[in-house]
Parts: sequence; C-alpha cells; structure tokens
Amino acid sequence: MKTRGDSPRIASVALAAVWLLMLWALTSQASAQSKKISGTGKFGPVTSQTILRPGDAPTHEVTLVTRAQTWTSADPAWNNVDVTQFVFSDYVGGTGYHRGHNANVHPDGDRTFVSYEGRTTRTTNSDGSWESKFEGTMRFTGGTGKFQGIKGEGTYIGKASAPNASAPPSATFEWQAEYSLPK
Repeated sequence: MKTRGDSPRIASVALAAVWLLMLWALTSQASAQSKKISGTGKFGPVTSQTILRPGDAPTHEVTLVTRAQTWTSADPAWNNVDVTQFVFSDYVGGTGYHRGHNANVHPDGDRTFVSYEGRTTRTTNSDGSWESKFEGTMRFTGGTGKFQGIKGEGTYIGKASAPNASAPPSATFEWQAEYSLPK
C-alpha cells in the first residue's frame, strides 16, 4: 500500500539516480587518456601535382599536391610514421595559404587522420634560390585500432628551400599536439 510520504521519497531516489548517472558520464569523459606528443617531419617525393595559373597575377598558382612525408618522434607510437599528404595551396609568388589532410600509418599499422591549415611565406633570391617558412594548426579527425576515437589538435612550423630554381625543394618541420582517446 502506497502512502503519501512515498512520492517525495521516490522522487528523491530518482533524482539521486539521475545525478549519479550524470556524474558517471562526466567522470568517464574526464578519464579519457590525454597525451602530449611532438616530433619532426620531412617532406618526401611528390606523387601527383596539379598547378593552375588563374592569370590574374603573373605568379599566382593554385596547386593540389599529393606527397609522402615521414614523421619522427621520441614516442614510439609516433616514430617512423608514414604520411600521405594531400595539400591545396593558393600562393602568389610562393606566399599564401594552404590546407589539407594527412593519412598517417603508424609502425603497428594503426592509422590517424589529420586536417590542417596554415600560411606560407616565401623569399626568393636573385639567383633563383628560395626559402619558404610555413606554420599552421592541425586537428585529428579520426583513427583506427588504438587510435579509434582520437580527438585533439596541435601546431606545426617549418621551412622549405631550393638551392637553385631547378633543384627539388627540401622541407622539414616540427609538430606538436595533444590528443585524447576514449576509455
């Protein structure tokens, strides 16, 4: 038999249960692994490239490039990472904005995916040699295996150069990021 005093008691128990569920959910999110990583990268060969010259300025180029990269790090999970980079750039005289995506294959075969965007500034010398400095931000957009559900972001900064107008460029950069994985 139900008494008048039971309704407030049931409501209190239900409220406490909801509060405990919310506390558990917040604790689960807060207990996700958070990790800081850093390393260096080096551009590898270009596998495909399309250059468009709109004609509005003599040195305006819109480029779509696919190239290989290698990332190294003191963290074994991020050392010797093979990267396929897809980058779109809009440069006038080698200066402008770039954005793209990386598909990263880690040493154990797991993958991470990154989107990024940044700015490049080029200085060209009278002999045709040049140096570009670039920097930007990156964000993890997904992963497989142990990186399933990865979330996080980071930054990169680097430089590229060519000793003369006909030489292939070489580029290196430093990157750092912080990411979390669901428990």
